[in-house]
Amino acid sequence: MFLEPEQYFSCWMYWDHATDAFNCYYINFELPYRRSHIGFDTLDLDLDMVIDSQLNWHWKDEDEYQAGIQEGGIQADWVKGIEKAKADVFDRIRNRTRPLDGTWLNWKPDPSWGPPRLPKGWEHICA
Repeated sequence: MFLEPEQYFSCWMYWDHATDAFNCYYINFELPYRRSHIGFDTLDLDLDMVIDSQLNWHWKDEDEYQAGIQEGGIQADWVKGIEKAKADVFDRIRNRTRPLDGTWLNWKPDPSWGPPRLPKGWEHICA
């Protein structure tokens, strides 16, 4: 998962567990992440984009996104942020720039890494 400061999206990458073949990039539109005492906070804004290894793409959850706007759960300034983020993602697809440039497709985690551990105080959501 790639998170960038002040972006209204993150980019996730998926591989097929059985074959180790790259499946897709997954653009998750969300509020820009903020640091918290236990990591990062964000809010999913329903709209997603799936991009294959050839950079062909399609929308996901458009209906939920539009319902969120209509019902007031997704604020107007968030929609503006998403529109700007969409333009950025389309530029990255067109120009094949990070992280959609293929440089991470062969990355593998170090096999010596153990499972992540929750930080002390993780159960306290409010700082």
